[in-house]
Amino acid sequence: DEIEKAYKGYFFGINMNTITASSTMFSRRVFELIASNTIVVGNYAKGLDNYFGDMTICTDDAGVLADMLEERCSNEGDIHKYRLRGLREVLTSHLYEDRLNDIVRMIYGVNLKADLPGITVISEIHSYREGAWLKKEFDSQCYSKKNLILFFPDNPDRKSEMFGYPVIDSLSSSIGEIIASGYVSYFHPEDYYAPNYLFDLIYTLRYRDSKLIAKDAYHCIENGTVKYRKGSLYSSGNSVATRRAIIDREFIAHMSIRDFLVSDTINGPSFYIDEWNYCENAHYVKCNNVVDI
Repeated sequence: DEIEKAYKGYFFGINMNTITASSTMFSRRVFELIASNTIVVGNYAKGLDNYFGDMTICTDDAGVLADMLEERCSNEGDIHKYRLRGLREVLTSHLYEDRLNDIVRMIYGVNLKADLPGITVISEIHSYREGAWLKKEFDSQCYSKKNLILFFPDNPDRKSEMFGYPVIDSLSSSIGEIIASGYVSYFHPEDYYAPNYLFDLIYTLRYRDSKLIAKDAYHCIENGTVKYRKGSLYSSGNSVATRRAIIDREFIAHMSIRDFLVSDTINGPSFYIDEWNYCENAHYVKCNNVVDI
């Protein structure tokens, strides 16, 4: 009853398959290890290769094994990036909920899988350049259930739309008045949000029910160099930084847009995920070394 401690206690989990030629059969523990954010290393199995490709290290050749470990796991940062890829794959398609839903859908034509909520991204901009940067950041996000609202108090042309997205002049309305449901994310115009940023935050709901989900550990640019700010990973907390979080709309519905945008943190029971796919103070620069893939 403590197997999860063993699965989560190490960077690597060794898995040996006795059935290696089947296109679908391999050890169930592979899913459990990857879901525990552990890298799977072991002998080659066709089914494992079919399901996960290069997201596991499976080979019968000792030399190839050494090369794979060097290529993908040469330092702790690379290890964290590599295991995040596997975790994302399992959370997307390989939980027990997914398997049960496949069976029920095939037999009864009914979908039991609950949809994840949408995310409304908001940002205050002060120039068309900032608006263009925010549009680019938003459009690049892999998560499809998303909306963007730009707040532009200094809007010289009083446009109600910019780059195909709504623009609002006033910051006095409440979150609840502007956003109907789902989660809220604040994109700071000086930060970089990589394509999997929203995806990884919202898919946390597949294993953890939380109204505030954020990055406590993160990267930032300081004096032209990317720096790592240590913080908690995959653990609970008591507050989130608004510029690197998603927050349940109901939790902040009473707040005005102005109060929310000037709040550095929101207090409440929180959950922190990985440190990747975000960089503070990027200043319109794509930070490739904070992207996990």
